[in-house]
Amino acid sequence: MAGPLAYYRDTMLQRGAQVRREQERRRRRARKTARHVAEYLRHAYGAARVVLFRPMAGEEAPFGPQSDIGLAVRGLDKADYFEAIAHVQDEAAPFQVDLVRLEQCPASLRDVVRREGREI
Repeated sequence: MAGPLAYYRDTMLQRGAQVRREQERRRRRARKTARHVAEYLRHAYGAARVVLFRPMAGEEAPFGPQSDIGLAVRGLDKADYFEAIAHVQDEAAPFQVDLVRLEQCPASLRDVVRREGREI
């Protein structure tokens, strides 16, 4: 006997599955974008190391429409930082990128990048 609660439950399960599929598609697109941006930073600015961190580094964290791509970079000259951010945002659209210089970020963030980050 399928009552209204069963219908509601099935609908919610379907919607949840749809949301998870969309998050996974978005995560795949964002990872591809992150690899592209990393290559751009190496080529255009001589970055020695680019590390993906925060929600993009792990598989378990949701990656929704408000999520950004966290990139930590080593070897990006301080004088080029703001120009690089502007170019990276253009390269990564429609995603937002949180770009940090490892040489200049707080030790606590460096620890997070070292523990959870993945070099790309």
